Formats: sequence, structure tokens, C-alpha cells
Amino acid sequence: MANYYCETSFILLYPEGVEKNMIEDFIVNEFGDDDETYMVEIYLEPDGIWFHSENLDIDEAIEIVKKLLQEFYPDDFKVIFSWANYCSKPRLDSFSGGAAVVTKIEDKLFYPEQQAIEYAKSI
Repeated sequence: MANYYCETSFILLYPEGVEKNMIEDFIVNEFGDDDETYMVEIYLEPDGIWFHSENLDIDEAIEIVKKLLQEFYPDDFKVIFSWANYCSKPRLDSFSGGAAVVTKIEDKLFYPEQQAIEYAKSI
């Protein structure tokens, strides 16, 4: 049996002037401290908030990032992260990925295959 994965790993640097414990309290209050609640793991590292997941729910990660941006970051702050889709066994349709740009009010997803197809049609 093949196992499919959607993996990401990125860091959101702490905003200037915000204490790490304020962010930690917000994360616990907003998202809980139960590792089973969300598909993305959140770690508070010395330089920032590290997000990691092997079974990423992209919409969930965007929701978490948006809430953090809305609470602690300047209006023009943007977060960019990418993910990889892959499978434990060779499959023609099992390797892909994408990227997201997230702000306080909007987000946009990018998929390399779609962009390549669009470009190929234009040339």
C-alpha cells in the first residue's frame, strides 16, 4: 500500500518588539496545546515560530499563519511557504507541490504544473 504525504517546514520570524511568551500564550489560547488538534506542528524556536508537517492541511496552515499575522505583525508583512506532495511508492501522479503567499487579509496558492501548462500554451 502506498502512503501519500504533503510536507512542509518553514519558520516565521518573531516580530520586533513582541515577547516570545506573548506569542506562546496566544498559540496555546488560540490553537490549544494538544498535538492532535492540528495537522501542522508548531515549535517556538529561539528565532521564530517553526511550522512542520508531513500531512499538511494547507488551509489549516494558512489559517494559523493569518491569525498570527493579524495579532502580531505589521499590515504589510507577507509569509511565503512551500510544500511537497509525494508518495512512499513510485506513482506517476504522486510528486508535486506548491507555494502560498499569506497576508493578514488574503492568501494565494501557486502550483508549478499549472503555471508551466499556462506558460507552454503561451509560447
